[in-house]
Amino acid sequence: MKHRISILTLIKDRKLFFGSLMLLLTTGVLSGWIVGNNYTVCSSPLHHSFWLNVFFINYTFMGDAFFAVCLAAFFIFYLKRKKTGYALLFAFLFTEAAVQVAKNLLNMYDAGIFVEAGQTIVNHGLQESRAYYHFPSGHTAIAFALATVFLFILKNKAWQLPILCAATLLAYSRIYLAQHSFPDVLTGTVLGTLAGVFSFYLVFGPANSFSKFRNISRICYNKNRRESLQPLSGV
Repeated sequence: MKHRISILTLIKDRKLFFGSLMLLLTTGVLSGWIVGNNYTVCSSPLHHSFWLNVFFINYTFMGDAFFAVCLAAFFIFYLKRKKTGYALLFAFLFTEAAVQVAKNLLNMYDAGIFVEAGQTIVNHGLQESRAYYHFPSGHTAIAFALATVFLFILKNKAWQLPILCAATLLAYSRIYLAQHSFPDVLTGTVLGTLAGVFSFYLVFGPANSFSKFRNISRICYNKNRRESLQPLSGV
């Protein structure tokens, strides 16, 4: 993939994804406006099929922070595709930062780190005491952030709808498992998509800011290393 890429061109080339996403978001907002508060009620998995419960409980893990970090590490250290790995890592970090800011702004009297039920392997009940501060959905945001990066990375445009369907299905899993309401999921979708676009632009964009930063860091490191290896005067 070329280092200098126009992000606007990429978005235009992937208009099927973004056009469909806009249609989904618009439909969701209109549905909420028409139906009212009824559409915000989460369903209960207790009344659902056992196998559907098993599927969604495992599928929703792909919006987990642990999964996102492991995926980025897999690309960086195993596949040696460092730029892709860094784009995935930045997408997660920007998304998580945005989610934490949003949750804390809505909970100004009890600030802290918010961990959704089922998010990360270690969850010491941080979210149980703040169960009513679910907005927005962190799983959904992470899923769409990772999906957006993959959307740009994959050259085959036929993957646009499958990627959108995969991320949308994960968003639905949060409602299915009674962890989030529809507005939580919609907001998470927007935050994650924006974080994914920004992360890809940071690593692969025309400004090539990430490569410049790495080059400057490497130059400074080599300079300091040469200076440290020089013999001291008078010795």
